[in-house]
Amino acid sequence: MKKALSMIIVGALIFFLQGGLLAASYPNTSELEYRSHDGMPYRLFIPKNYDQSKSYTLVVFLHGSGEVGSDNEAQLKNNGNGSLWLINTDYQVSHPVFFAAPQGSWGNAAVQAKVAGMINALKQEFSGIATDRVIVTGLSLGGAGTYFMMSKYPDLVAAGVPMQGPKDWQTIANNKNMNIWHFHAADDNSGYHPISQADYTVKYLRSYGLNVVYTRYNTGGHGIWPEAYKNPQLMSWIYAARKGVKTEVSPFLKIKSPAETDTFSTSLLNLSLSGVAGNAETNISKVEWKNSRGGTGAVTGTGNWSVGNVPVVEGENVVQIIATGTSWSTTKGGNTTFNDALIVNSNPNGTVNKAPVANAGVDQSIQLPEDTVHLQGNATDDGQPSGTLSYSWNIISGPGPVVFADVDNAITTATISVAGKYVLSLTVSDGELSDSDEVEVTFSEEPVIQLENVALNKPVAVDSIYNATYIGANAVDGNKTDVNSRWLSANNGEYHWIEIDLEDDYEISELRLWSGYKTSGYAIQNYWFQAWNGNEWVDIAVRQNNSSQQTVDIFNPVVSGIVRLVCGNEDLARLYEIEVYGVPHVAVLNQKPVVNAGDDQFLTWPGNTVNLAGTATDDGLPSGSLTYLWSKISGPGAVSFSSPALDSSAQFAAPGKYVLQLTVSDGELSSSDQIIIWVMDNICLNKPVTADSVYNATYLASKAVDGDKTNTSSRWLSANNGMEHWIEIDLQGEYMVNRMKLWTGYVNYGYAVKNFRLQAWRNNSWEDVVVVSGNTSQFREESFAAIVTGKVRLLCGSDDMARVYEIEVFGTLAN
Repeated sequence: MKKALSMIIVGALIFFLQGGLLAASYPNTSELEYRSHDGMPYRLFIPKNYDQSKSYTLVVFLHGSGEVGSDNEAQLKNNGNGSLWLINTDYQVSHPVFFAAPQGSWGNAAVQAKVAGMINALKQEFSGIATDRVIVTGLSLGGAGTYFMMSKYPDLVAAGVPMQGPKDWQTIANNKNMNIWHFHAADDNSGYHPISQADYTVKYLRSYGLNVVYTRYNTGGHGIWPEAYKNPQLMSWIYAARKGVKTEVSPFLKIKSPAETDTFSTSLLNLSLSGVAGNAETNISKVEWKNSRGGTGAVTGTGNWSVGNVPVVEGENVVQIIATGTSWSTTKGGNTTFNDALIVNSNPNGTVNKAPVANAGVDQSIQLPEDTVHLQGNATDDGQPSGTLSYSWNIISGPGPVVFADVDNAITTATISVAGKYVLSLTVSDGELSDSDEVEVTFSEEPVIQLENVALNKPVAVDSIYNATYIGANAVDGNKTDVNSRWLSANNGEYHWIEIDLEDDYEISELRLWSGYKTSGYAIQNYWFQAWNGNEWVDIAVRQNNSSQQTVDIFNPVVSGIVRLVCGNEDLARLYEIEVYGVPHVAVLNQKPVVNAGDDQFLTWPGNTVNLAGTATDDGLPSGSLTYLWSKISGPGAVSFSSPALDSSAQFAAPGKYVLQLTVSDGELSSSDQIIIWVMDNICLNKPVTADSVYNATYLASKAVDGDKTNTSSRWLSANNGMEHWIEIDLQGEYMVNRMKLWTGYVNYGYAVKNFRLQAWRNNSWEDVVVVSGNTSQFREESFAAIVTGKVRLLCGSDDMARVYEIEVFGTLAN
């Protein structure tokens, strides 16, 4: 019996030592190759026994701010702050993955692009990396980087495992199938990553229909990472994640009834739902439902759950089922919540399709010569029969033709060639029913009256303030960036408002808002902009589910002397600035921008690119925003411009004289200025030449313009008689010239022309344009002030015979 027991113990020991659970350990960092991509260093772990016929997950780890640098080692210190557990000795057998750890600053968009480039390069190098199995994880600054990658590269990233650092979650909300497991601690006092931000982010994403796993420890501070990466469910969850598919590996919850799809349409005002959640390891303590349109309640059951009579309202509802389970930490406590969501479109009057409601936008006035109008159409619909709408623009009336940039897009531009009043129509169809709306656009040769911000520094009243720093007057002081120059309301779950006395009646037609906190979001989600008509408040601009920190609302002109912004009760109101644009008593007429395209330039071919540096000044009307356009007016070849900006570059397809134009528009009026670019080519090649003498019949003067700069027999050699020598080139036309190149001497022995002058025939005499003495170089390049000439001459000193391989003079035809 003792012998048998001993054998069992030895067998168990061998099992653990050969890779059993207790034997799991971090890999040695030397197992990760040193690499770089586009100047960004990174380390790479390649699965042992990699087989390109199999599919593999690629895990990309983004470090925190303390590891920013370029040594390609700091990101792996402390076992990558726990992240290397994802390639521990056990997982290398059971869950083999590629593991890439770049080094950089993840808030920089250019660095984010390099990470995406690294991922694509690795997929190309290793065909076994599955295109739908790229997982990004990161901690602290890297947590923010994880959110950035999910937001900006949703076609690349299948799932994200951020630990702190939520950023850009508003954009991620548009990707309903992005898989996210967020880790955070309630006592994280790092300052940049408060738990409230994580709570809000998870709440926000779930309200848009995303499934988010959220492990929220009670303790652990900012350094939760080693234990989080050792979560016993995490690697299985990562290994199962696929792009575009909601992960169904624990911890997960799935709604199976009334539909297993993301959306569901009904004529009822209440629902019954049922489904499944997690497994035994998730230790679910409760399941609850929430509706984005209001309401919450308990759900019966845990692993198999159900609930009846969940109320919904007419329109779109996001119904969430949320389960609460273990955090898998005995030391940090807390819990993990996970959810599924069903977007419910309720039509209590039945499922009969209703026609969409088209909105062609507000009427506009445009002043010529501006000939293009921006059309901002939109539509609302009941989601029947398919939830897909099509758009079509048409001209109803007008004095001339209209060209639409994209006739099938609600937001497009229209261009005219004849001044006058045009009526344009937007038709919207849901495939069965359609609706149309018209907009009137007037293109006038008369100046358009410029609107101005009539709310600036006007008296304000508010319902509440957060504290004495964040008073209502801050919202009309013109400061849109200082976080201390905001109005913050009380944080009490109530609706909040700010009222502005314009001190006179204005015809207002535009609202601009800056809200939130720095670049972290917290924009005002729902607001109603109202005008006092003498008897009551009237809504003139309404936004729902807004996520942008800067918004512009344009509406039909309304006359009022008092306006009010009412903010929803989902959060406290954070308002940097409110601007209200209207017509003052004395209208200011818009003036054209003043444009300077810059100085004329010379370029030596085969160089084909010049930098352009235009300038423009403007009176700030109508909006203070200018657009720029570079174009070619004339020239012998094609010209491409790098960007429509003042500072651009131009690339030329052929040498010659080019006239380029910079046009600047303020949205109503435009101006232009031109510059000349001389792309100078060698104009001496194979032109007629004469010389004072030749050494013999081999070394003719024509050899100096035949394009051969290396053949010793292809040189002009003068007589060796102690006299000055010259070679004259007939350019066969009048050219603008400004540069010369000269190759002289004899192979590697020297004999460069020591003293020489380049002369141009002008005003019936030879004029020096280049003078060189004491030269020892066999190649010389000289530039000079541009001149016009039809003949050039190289005059060589009397100290020796002239030995010239080639002479090149650069220019273009002067006319």
